[in-house]
Order: sequence, then C-alpha cells, then structure tokens
Amino acid sequence: MRIQLKLRSFFFVVITVALVALTIFLGRVVYSDLYRKILLTFDQKLLAASTVVASFVSGEDHDQIVQVSQLRGLAYNNGRLYARYAVAPDLITLNPPGPLTRSLALDPEPYYTTDITFAQGRVYAASPEDEEGNASIISIDPISGKAETLVGIDDYCVAVGYINGALYCAGENLTRVPLENGKPGDPVDVAALDSPITGLSVSADGKYLMGTQTNNRKVVFMNPEDGAIVRSVELVQNGDSYPFGVFSVVYDGLRNTYYGVSTSALITINMENGEVRELQGLAFGPAEAQRTYGNLVRPMIRVRKGTGITFLYSAILVDRETHINYALDSTQSDIHSNVGVADSNEAEDDIRDVILKREIYLSPIADWEDWGLLKSSYVPILNEQGDAVAYAGADVNIDIIESKTRTALLQVVVIGLVALIAGLVIAYFITERLTRPIFELKQSALQVAAGGFGNEIHVENPAELTHLSGSLTRLSRSLQETVTSLTGENFRLEEKRRRNELGNLVRSFMKHKSSVDFFDASRKLSSGLYEDPQFLVLWTARESEDKLSSTRIHSDVYRISRRLLQQMPESFMDTMAPFVGRELEMILLIHRTTGQILLESNFALDLYPVNKGGTAKRHSLDKGKQEFEVKDLKALYLVKEGSSTDRSSSLQGAPVPRVEYWKQQADKDSVFLEVIL
Repeated sequence: MRIQLKLRSFFFVVITVALVALTIFLGRVVYSDLYRKILLTFDQKLLAASTVVASFVSGEDHDQIVQVSQLRGLAYNNGRLYARYAVAPDLITLNPPGPLTRSLALDPEPYYTTDITFAQGRVYAASPEDEEGNASIISIDPISGKAETLVGIDDYCVAVGYINGALYCAGENLTRVPLENGKPGDPVDVAALDSPITGLSVSADGKYLMGTQTNNRKVVFMNPEDGAIVRSVELVQNGDSYPFGVFSVVYDGLRNTYYGVSTSALITINMENGEVRELQGLAFGPAEAQRTYGNLVRPMIRVRKGTGITFLYSAILVDRETHINYALDSTQSDIHSNVGVADSNEAEDDIRDVILKREIYLSPIADWEDWGLLKSSYVPILNEQGDAVAYAGADVNIDIIESKTRTALLQVVVIGLVALIAGLVIAYFITERLTRPIFELKQSALQVAAGGFGNEIHVENPAELTHLSGSLTRLSRSLQETVTSLTGENFRLEEKRRRNELGNLVRSFMKHKSSVDFFDASRKLSSGLYEDPQFLVLWTARESEDKLSSTRIHSDVYRISRRLLQQMPESFMDTMAPFVGRELEMILLIHRTTGQILLESNFALDLYPVNKGGTAKRHSLDKGKQEFEVKDLKALYLVKEGSSTDRSSSLQGAPVPRVEYWKQQADKDSVFLEVIL
C-alpha cells in the first residue's frame, strides 16, 4: 500500500524527524558529558574528603583510637546493666556510676550478635545470622556464660526485647516469641516495620516496647500488640540533632535513668526533651581515647554530609598484610562500622600500596559484595616519623552519581523539550511559508477546473511560482474565451436542430390521410398521431409551459412508434405501456387490416367504434390496458366527460365529424377524440 503525503505534511515530517534526531543526539552527547563531569566532580570530592581526614588525623591519634571498645547491645536487670561489645564476644556487666566493668566469656562464642535483653534470669541476644546465614535468638547464662540457640527466626533479627511474657525480635518485621520458664513458643509476626529498629527494651511503665531508630536519631514507643508507634523522641545535644548513632536504650528503674549506647559513648537520655549526655571513660576504653574518637568523628560527619559522599572512614591494614580493620567511621546509621570491625573483603594491592608505599589512590568503579558499586579514594595517614599507620577512605555509591546525572539530565531534557517544541513551531511556520503559495496555486487550479475561468492568479514568492501563476492566469483567460465561443456555437446548433425537428414533425402531420380531431376542455392535454398503410397510432400527452418540451415528447413518441411498427409491431404496446401515466396519458393502436384495437389509458373513458355498415356501439372502459377487434372499422370516437350520456345512437350511419358539435355542450373535464379512417 502506497502512502501519499501532502507537500506540507512532507516538509513538516522531514523537519520534525531531523529535529528529534538532533535532540536525541545532543541529549546523548550531553548525558555522556554530564556523567563524565559529575564523575570527575566526585573524584575531586573523594580526594578532597580523604585528604582532609588524613590531614587532621595524625598517626598517633589513630593509634589511640584503636583502643576504643564500642558497645552494641544493652540490657537491664535489678540495677545491673549488661552490655555486648561490638567486636569482643564477651558479656559485659556495667556499673554506670563508676568505671568498673566485668567481662564474661561466652561458651561457645556466638557467630554474630547485636542487641541483648534480660528475661527470666537469662540474657538473650539477637543474632542476625549464623554460619549458615540464619537468624535466631541466643540464650546466655549470665553466670556461667554458656550460650545456646533459643529459637530460629525467619526474619532478619537485629534487636530483641522482653515484655508481657514474650520476647520480641525486630528486623524487617516485629516478631513475637512467647517465653515461659526459658522455653520458647512459636514465633508470630506482629507487624511490618517502616524503619529499621536496632534496639528493643521495655518502657519505664512496662506498657510499651522501646525501640531505637538509629537512622532517624529517634527512640520510639511501640504497642507490643500491633507494633504501632504511640510516641517518638528525637535525640538532641545542646539544641542540635545528636550526631552519633544510638543503637540500644534501656530504662534503669533503680536509678530512674534511661541509658543508651552510641558509637562514641555510653549515654543518658532525658525522655522528656530527648537531650543526650555522654558518660566519658565508662566501658568505652580509655577516656582520652574516647574523647579523641568523638573529636575526630564529628568533623568527619560534617565533611561527609557537606560533600554528599556515601562513606568517609579510616582503617588499618592488620599486620600490614591483607585484612582491613575499621577505626573511624562517619556513617552513623545501622550500617556503621565499629572500631576494630574487620572488612569481609581482603585488601587489594592498591590499598596495600597506600600503606606500604604511601601512595594516594583513586579507584575505578568497583563492585563490593557488601556495599555494591563504589568509587573510592584512599590517602595514607602518617605518624610523626612519616610512616603510614592507616589510611583515610572516601567512597561514593554509583547510585548517587547516576542520581545526580539523572537530575542534571532531567534539566537538559526539559530544556531540550522546550527547544524541540520551539523548533516544531518554527518548523510549522517554515512549512506554512513554503507550501502556502503552492496551496494557493492548487486552489486556483481547482477553481479553473470547476469552471471559474478568467480570475487573476498571482503569487508573489518565490519567483518560479510567480511565473507559474502568470501562466495559469493566461490559461484561465484563454479557456474562458474558448468556452464562451463554444457555448454560443452550441446554442446556435441546438436552435437549428430544434427548428429542423419541429419542421419534420409538422410535415409528418401533414401527410396523415385520416381525419383526426381532439378536444380537451381543461387544455392540459395535447394529442399526437402516427399513420402508415397498416397501423394508426394516437396518443395524448400532458402539456407543459415549455412548448418546445411538449413538442419534443410528441416527436420522440412519433419516432419510436415508427421504428417499432416497422421492426417489431407485435411488441409495440408492451414497449409503450410504461410511458402511460408518466409522459403520456393514453396511447391507441389501430390495425387497419384486421380491425384490432389496442388501448392503454390512464383514465376511464367511453369508446365508440363505427363499422362500415354505420353501426356504433358504446364500450365503457376503466383505465388500463384494453383490446378489441372490429371488422370493417371506419371510425372511432373516444369520450371522457362527467355525464354518463350514451352517444351511440347519434353515431349511427356514415361517419361524420362530431367533436366540433360536442365541444359546444362540453363540461370543464370533457375530452373528445375522433378518428375517421
């Protein structure tokens, strides 16, 4: 199937396709350039951030930082606080008023635990995963340190708390595990959690679960029946949001104090206003090391947020070989890397070169098993002797780069769309300007084709179309002259033909040998006659205002009658009958030799045939087809009148003209026709 486009549409389609193709090409070029520039910008940010950290963190400070022991879980029972170190596997007993702590080794040592709680004489720890990757709750004897798996959890279990005779485990969902005399029931899902919970405990009034939202810097109070949050407290320090991540909070009923563990210190929390106070030198290692950690991490947090990078941290190369242990980490969320935590990935050669060769390294995009696609920068941290004791690392997730690129690209797309729309508008006007003269010529040509000759056709631009419009004007005028001349000549020929036809008809009437007389009182009918040696045909037709039209009807009937009677006389009436009721009112055929009379009439009438002996008989006929046979027929009278007078007695004897006499007494509807053979 062929597709035909108008010239205007063709121009518009071509220009539009060109504009779209150009826009796509430029968009691709701009996207690539934006991606490259944004990637370069983040390279500069990564280098700047890691260099800044390496510049204000000395090697000596870093050696001191690794002495910090960060807590992860916290539990309370009768004035005693239990805690779990983030790295060390021991169970710690704290005395908040003083620095004394007691460590209890666990047997066997759990694979990985986070939050803890105390219930029914035992400590229970949340284990997000074991060696096989399964989540569970670990039961720990606080006296002997014996540890065993209490119950497996289908969901990811990070926080654990006890209330109303049941353990609650928080991960993606809040799960309830009934507990009676240390025996667990079947875990039951309570509700899905909107935000990660890193610690669970019971509120001061014993009615609610108290959950720690590390990512949001909040403590929330939840209904244990459905997990609904009934209250939340935002953690602040000196009027500003508390900068460090808080992982677990418990209520000490003996001291009427809320204790918590953050990444930098054991803290107390005023639940009325969320104010946080840090307890230095308690359970986190040497007080000086703890203060140094806080003083260094605070500016790192500001640098990371200011540059928009994903991770900013420091780490050491264990035994200057292949394993990495984290030290400072500005990421204060549920993915915070605690001091001394080992990276699951081995150090690459480039990282070892940063330490061993004191080189600055900017990595390509790499896929890390735990962190996804990252681009990183590493800068060595030097001590006073110039030796690299650690390195400062800065990472950015590729999703951030792509998000920035998409945002910039969206702006480019918006600008491109505006430009494209403007281009389409311009293309429309250009197309309109190019095709309008052609359209005007087309309309003028159509007017000429429709007979509108002689009009002035003028197009100003371009010059070629101006010449063409002049040629069309001359053609139109020439056609007007030709048509005018032909019309006049045709009129003259038509007049001549009509005069000849009328003359022939008159001459044919003059050849009739029979005497025919016709009278119509209403003057609405006229009669016609055809006669030859064998047949005689009479007909009546309606008169019209156009006399020439009436004459033409009689002429046509005359010619048809002559041809039919010469060639097919037997089908004459069948052929002419359809004209009765339309052009004709009546047609009569008389066969001279046989006396057969065939009649087709559109009205009722009386027929009086007169034979050679002078005998006349009345036949009253309805409209339609009639047929008679009269031997030795000498005359025939057809009468249509309002009265029912029988005129047969007056027609006896030799045929004589009667119509002249009858019309003197005729009514307004009378019609008389006589034929004397």
